[in-house]
Amino acid sequence: MATVIKLHKIGDVVIRNEYLNRLRLVESINNPCPDLHCCAAILYYWVALSTQIDDESLWIQVTIDDIKEHILLDTWGRNKVTNCMKWLEFIGFITSRNNPDYKHDRTLQYSVNMNKIN
Repeated sequence: MATVIKLHKIGDVVIRNEYLNRLRLVESINNPCPDLHCCAAILYYWVALSTQIDDESLWIQVTIDDIKEHILLDTWGRNKVTNCMKWLEFIGFITSRNNPDYKHDRTLQYSVNMNKIN
C-alpha cells in the first residue's frame, strides 16, 4: 500500500501536512507557533538533511539569512524565520549552540532531535 503525502505549496516552498500536524500537536495556547507553515518548512529541511547525513551527533552551522534565502526562498522575512527557529528549539525539535572551537564566531550551529520529532 502506498503512502500518501499531502503537500501545501506557498510560493515555491513545499510543506508537508505531516509536519503541520506534528507542530499542531505540540502548539499550545501558552506557547503558540509563530507561523505553522514556516515552521513546517524549516522542520522539513532539518529532517531531510538529518536523514541524508544519518548522524545525530552532527552540528550544522547555518545563518538565519541562509535559511531564509536558500531554504525558504525568501517566502518569509528574517524576523519570522528567527522566531520559528527559536520556537522549534523551545519545543525541543532542534538544538542550537555557539561554535565551541571559535568563540568569536557568532553563527549558531544546529542539531536535530529526531527522537523528539518522531
